[in-house]
Amino acid sequence: MNKIGGFFRACFRSMDLGFLIKAYLISIVFTVFTFYAHISVSPVYTIICAVIFPFAYLLVNDVLSLLPFGYVFFMSFTEHIIVWVSTTILKLVLYYFVYGLAVLFAPIGILYIALSKKYRDAADRWDNG
Repeated sequence: MNKIGGFFRACFRSMDLGFLIKAYLISIVFTVFTFYAHISVSPVYTIICAVIFPFAYLLVNDVLSLLPFGYVFFMSFTEHIIVWVSTTILKLVLYYFVYGLAVLFAPIGILYIALSKKYRDAADRWDNG
């Protein structure tokens, strides 16, 4: 049991503190929305999703960072605002979807953290020795 606790402690420590705080703030907002919108979901499931959401959020955020969103288009200020608002709304809908399915996405995110940590440790050993 101690190895499992150590594994989760290592997963939390390998995440950036600012990222973790942002993910939990988003999780709290989604949890409050779920409770006050009277969406018929078990409160236990909602709390479990709230706790493990940062791992799913990390996975989706890293996948989204691979997509080519960084292209610069020349457009007017109004068009730029419209595009920014629409992409922000789409991201919120996507993140709420990920929040609802955090039980499915979080184990993949935890595996991603563990493998990337193992890869970084192996790369550090290779560089140092």
